[in-house]
Amino acid sequence: MTVAAGVLLAAGRAAPVAFLSPALGERARLVRLVMAGVLAFALWPAVVAMPLALPLGVAVAHELMVGVALGLVAAVPFAAAQAAGALVDRARGDGRRSGRSFQSAYSLLALALFASLSGPRLVVSGLAQSYVAFPLGGTPSAAGGIEVALTAGGHLVVAAVGLAAPVLAALLLADLVAGLAVRAQPALAQAIGLPSVRNLLAAGVAAAGIAVLARALLSDGEALPRAMLDAARQLKGVL
Repeated sequence: MTVAAGVLLAAGRAAPVAFLSPALGERARLVRLVMAGVLAFALWPAVVAMPLALPLGVAVAHELMVGVALGLVAAVPFAAAQAAGALVDRARGDGRRSGRSFQSAYSLLALALFASLSGPRLVVSGLAQSYVAFPLGGTPSAAGGIEVALTAGGHLVVAAVGLAAPVLAALLLADLVAGLAVRAQPALAQAIGLPSVRNLLAAGVAAAGIAVLARALLSDGEALPRAMLDAARQLKGVL
């Protein structure tokens, strides 16, 4: 195998991960492209040494499929944090007034926590380990790809709801208390019904639950290499 072929095959698996996973840096396309190149050149010495029985074009297409699956798995913790923040922002009321403060805050927290875990190292580790479960030249299983997508989607939904649940419960409680108070004393309706009261309570609960949120995100981050390895096994049809 030539060096050029090795770099191309390495890029086929690494590029989708670089473009899909927020753990590797900024969203700018140029930065993603640079990261894809760095990953490809880091992997190519090992890739060149692997046997390849398939035509190069077919092998590159297979590697792109594997890379997309791994990238989706690597993006789940961040997508869950964003979705949790979006759920809270939507529950707070009119999106034009509320903005995306919780969505932005949860996203930044996820990136900060992942950086504290040396996030790029975890992603690169998961990417490198994926070659053990899905060697170069393998053929992705359609059933395995569907299973990876369903597993990632299910984890995203469960994680997002779990992260948003404390704040959503606080908003519901605030509405219930406000309703009871208004019923007992109608004169309080305007004061208690102000969105600022609900927003203040939501922010307080979010701050109090920051440790729980951080622990959940850190757990997802630490488990990322294992999740990427499992996704590669599912694609190969091992699991």
